[in-house]
Amino acid sequence: MSRDNIHSGHRERVRQDYIRGGLEGFSDIKILEFLLHFKSPYNDTNPLAHKLKDRFGSLDGVLSADYEELMSVEGMDKNSAILISSVMQVSDRYFRSVENKKGRKLSNTEEAGKYFTELFKRLSSERFIVVCLDTTNTVVRSRFVSSGTNESVEISIRKIAETVLKLNCSSIMIGHNHPDGDLEPSEADIRSTREISGALMPLGIRVLDHIIVSGDMFFSFLDHDISIV
Repeated sequence: MSRDNIHSGHRERVRQDYIRGGLEGFSDIKILEFLLHFKSPYNDTNPLAHKLKDRFGSLDGVLSADYEELMSVEGMDKNSAILISSVMQVSDRYFRSVENKKGRKLSNTEEAGKYFTELFKRLSSERFIVVCLDTTNTVVRSRFVSSGTNESVEISIRKIAETVLKLNCSSIMIGHNHPDGDLEPSEADIRSTREISGALMPLGIRVLDHIIVSGDMFFSFLDHDISIV
């Protein structure tokens, strides 16, 4: 069998996997291959996928890279760089439309839980969201700051700090989803929450709550008396 046939068969299997279950179960490399297939339907995109992950460290790092950074990777072309750099912007636009724009007040845990479940509705991989609030706990902006596989999400404290400073928040709520259905926070969830809170405290920004979502259910650190600081 020729290498072209092998690659063609692999691409078709990836497409069928996506049709059957979305990105559920896809590794970071497989997701990057999947995206690159649209620009290079007849080439083996696995080597470039590995180069991208090696260069930027994670799927989140690749999707957060801008056009110029992506073009610095050997093998990238203009259209592939445009496609990949647009994914995060499209996701951000989606979340901004779901949040009903500005003006929603999160006065209690129930309102916050409902808001976060709306943001994470239908997502099959883990995402991390920062919700910026003003002094009356009214939403200023929700920003998708990190993504991962269906098993984990990498959180960049630097990116969170840059986001809240740019949006001039008085306080924030943070949240992520557990696609596997388990609402209980992991030790890593608790640790990262405290690290984020500690990093933002000197900036005068409080973390009010961390909401974990799975389906239509949510878990609030505040409701369960889990210390954020």
